[in-house]
Amino acid sequence: MKNQTIIPLIVTIICGFFLGCGKPDGKAWDALSEESFKLYQQKKFKEAFIKAEEALTLAKAAFGEKHEKVAKSHSHIARLHQIQGQQAEAEINFKKALEILDEVHPEPHYETAKLLNHYAAFMQQQQRYLDAEKELLRSLSITKKVLGPKNPEVGKMHNILGNLYSAQKDWAKASESYREAIEIVKNSSGPRHPTLALPMNSLGMAQAHMELYDESEKTFNKALKLLERSVGPNHPQVAMTVENLSRLYEKKGNLEKALRMANRSLTMAESNLGPNHFRVAQPLQRVSKLMKKLDKTEEAKKIDERVLAILKKKYGEKDPRLITIQKALGLSATTTTTR
Repeated sequence: MKNQTIIPLIVTIICGFFLGCGKPDGKAWDALSEESFKLYQQKKFKEAFIKAEEALTLAKAAFGEKHEKVAKSHSHIARLHQIQGQQAEAEINFKKALEILDEVHPEPHYETAKLLNHYAAFMQQQQRYLDAEKELLRSLSITKKVLGPKNPEVGKMHNILGNLYSAQKDWAKASESYREAIEIVKNSSGPRHPTLALPMNSLGMAQAHMELYDESEKTFNKALKLLERSVGPNHPQVAMTVENLSRLYEKKGNLEKALRMANRSLTMAESNLGPNHFRVAQPLQRVSKLMKKLDKTEEAKKIDERVLAILKKKYGEKDPRLITIQKALGLSATTTTTR
């Protein structure tokens, strides 16, 4: 009687992997993978890992070792290892995923390109820049072949390459990649599309690093006008561009202009987040720094007191980090806030 109960149960479990006990069932894998990804987004990495392993086991049972879903599971597991600092395990899973996709898709395929991007990001994090460049160039080649050389995704690839060169401080190569990205987005989406702002801002920063300050200012201002027209004056991307202009003016020695831009960035942060939000502390500190450079010490002190009040609310009155922050701001331990 006991054996009679076990046998149908085994058949039920096995058939759970398949539709009609013969056809692979992708829905169960989809559900597990989606659940794992949601847990990943919630930073519940251990729980996400368990679901990802379940999805991998199911995919292998349902589709065999060499299948795109198996590769995707290995890729997701690799990123979970990566974010937990388990680099060796991440590398093994990235390589396994790539090996499977190369066998499943011997011709250029976009899934392979996407995996190569993740693998390259992993390598860049480890400062393996030459390896990362190799994988990104392969991804770029595949993306061009699959989607066409003027597809917006090709523009994104040039922007990613630009970021890799920026990480190496190869500003000339970075600028070239960002210009490629800008041209592709212009041709595919139009000269006023808001996605132009990202490579424009990146190009502006590369130009500033090369001390091409006038060109950098023009690039940032173009990005700013484009964003103000397309997404409105208080959008976070506008704030980012304004912040970039502020830092550029500081480099040029125009501290008054730098402060005006920093104050504008602060106003946007307060409007979007509220005056006492934790993330408002950063633009406040920026304003304070510029005020001090302009010898506006009393005004800067009031700003610093606001920063301290926000951080006390975030961390708590007794957090040891506050002592370091107070010293950095030049405030005494007994300072009271005045907001």
